[in-house]
Amino acid sequence: MKKGIPDLSELLDRTATHEDALPNLVGLDDVTLRLRKEELVEFCRRADVLNHQTWVGNPLEDQVESYGLNASLILYLVGEDLSGYRTVVIGPDVAGIAFLAYIAQKGSSVLGIDVNIRPRNIAEKLGVPFVAGRWEDLTIHLKNAGMGKVDFINVNNMEPSPWRYGRYKYQGQGVFEAHVTEEIDAVLNPPGLFIEVFYTGEYSLNMGGFRRMGYKCHYHNIDHAQLIRVLQKPVHPKVLPPVELSIVKT
Repeated sequence: MKKGIPDLSELLDRTATHEDALPNLVGLDDVTLRLRKEELVEFCRRADVLNHQTWVGNPLEDQVESYGLNASLILYLVGEDLSGYRTVVIGPDVAGIAFLAYIAQKGSSVLGIDVNIRPRNIAEKLGVPFVAGRWEDLTIHLKNAGMGKVDFINVNNMEPSPWRYGRYKYQGQGVFEAHVTEEIDAVLNPPGLFIEVFYTGEYSLNMGGFRRMGYKCHYHNIDHAQLIRVLQKPVHPKVLPPVELSIVKT
């Protein structure tokens, strides 16, 4: 039964170097993470999908462990029963599909969206709804899938320059990120979470637009190289003032 997502700001470790750092008590301590990763890997082993490789050729088990971060955080915050929740992974590849299958067995409605159709076979095998598409069309994909708004949006290890391969190729990174920010905000239920997992140097979405809308940004450094960053949508969104346009007479 859906019980709601707690306010992460109330769980923050005020003794941390940075006030937005997530504390270990949200399921990101070493012991909880290790157990959750082991459970996720074992789920994939039972489903007979560990022989697949990721799009960069790495063993699937390595990438699945990355999604152990998402699973550990979500399940700590709302419990093991995810009935009533809706979870999306953007750019899941095969590891993200396995994560969605794991989340689905706990009751969540799920959807994977990827420009690469390679995960389709494993999605069909695991019974995970899958759409071949781009995350700048997130609202369209969710509408077509009959999901509407969602509670958790996950992006793990996104390709280096996602704006270069879609319709924003010639408009640039800034225009792409402004649009993607609007798409995420349009489909995320408050106080839902946008979760990014990435290594130092990998692509991560600019947080400026979210902060202006009142989102709270929190992060946790896993091993000095891998980060999990969590944006929580405010229950009472900040109303942005209208942009004033000045007309210059000539």
